[in-house]
Amino acid sequence: MQRSCFALATKAPLVEMRELEGHVLAVPLVVRELLWGDRAVLVEMSAPAGFTAPSHAHDHESLVYVVSGRMRAVVEGESRELGPGDAVLHAAGASHQIEALADTHWVEVKAPPSATWPAVGQEA
Repeated sequence: MQRSCFALATKAPLVEMRELEGHVLAVPLVVRELLWGDRAVLVEMSAPAGFTAPSHAHDHESLVYVVSGRMRAVVEGESRELGPGDAVLHAAGASHQIEALADTHWVEVKAPPSATWPAVGQEA
């Protein structure tokens, strides 16, 4: 599959995420796949206030940058409230969770590229 070097938000696929690592999410998360590279994937994520991702871990790392809203991020038991301009690292294997304290929008880079949502842009 040939990948584009550009992502147009109006053409990037949206996916509603209702499950994470085998846990049903009480409030769904919306994921917009932007770019898939050989070594990383870039996505936008949006969650309404009240969204909670249960504690989980991955074999990839995730870099999370908050664009708008507020979230509580917990990594290996350490908790921080994050707002616009703040960021958090979910290192490979680190137990982590998030909670949207307000309607929240963030961008996330996962490396190596991995989809924790029902992927539409990934090679089969």
